[in-house]
Amino acid sequence: MGQGLWKQGHTILSEAQYDQWTGEGYHLGTNKEVFDAELYAIYRPVMRFGKRREHDQEYTIFVDSQAAIKRCLTDHQVPGQEVARAIIQWSESIANRGNKLRLQWVPGHAEIEGNEVADRMAKAAAAGECHGDSESRRLLSRTSMAYLKRQATEAKSRGTKERIEERTKQRRSYIPPRIPGFRKELKNKGKAVASRYYQFLTGHTLIAPFLKDKLKKTDSDQCWWCETGKRQTRDHLSKECGR
Repeated sequence: MGQGLWKQGHTILSEAQYDQWTGEGYHLGTNKEVFDAELYAIYRPVMRFGKRREHDQEYTIFVDSQAAIKRCLTDHQVPGQEVARAIIQWSESIANRGNKLRLQWVPGHAEIEGNEVADRMAKAAAAGECHGDSESRRLLSRTSMAYLKRQATEAKSRGTKERIEERTKQRRSYIPPRIPGFRKELKNKGKAVASRYYQFLTGHTLIAPFLKDKLKKTDSDQCWWCETGKRQTRDHLSKECGR
């Protein structure tokens, strides 16, 4: 995972320097997510501005992730908490000296020059091995919550897929459990046919007595096929009903 930072100076740059982009990139390791990179890209300039110890200045940081900007507002215990907390602490230090710090959203992939430079730097950093200075290395050394949540979700999905594949592998016919009451004659029959048979066998099927006594869906238990007035029992349907 890589992070790229870009900025264009304010009063500290001469007129000729306004067209020059400067920046730095860091490799965040293999235990981070894109969201962590977006937060870290905010943390680095905030920390840099905080270390200047300046007074009555205005700083603007351009960010193409609205989610990362919103995450910097609180230190709630959700993904990105530690970096967000560090950003808040530095921001308070900057504000206490009469400075103004603004996070400005810019749309990504919109051919904005500075943002394109930052994207290229991020890709280069992801392929590199620059892990930042000693102060920020503490943040980078820990596995992020976002990464752990993704790993857990993927592991759960893999486990579910493996269980489904194992249970359905080469099972084209109904395999009854090995307990009394199940019929070996149905072993090679389709599950739909076998399940209908067991419903009929146990009486839990759509015949008149079941609809009347169990489901309360009808007032009569007489056979609606032959209309002889007899109860529509299993024996009647299999032995007596002419229909």
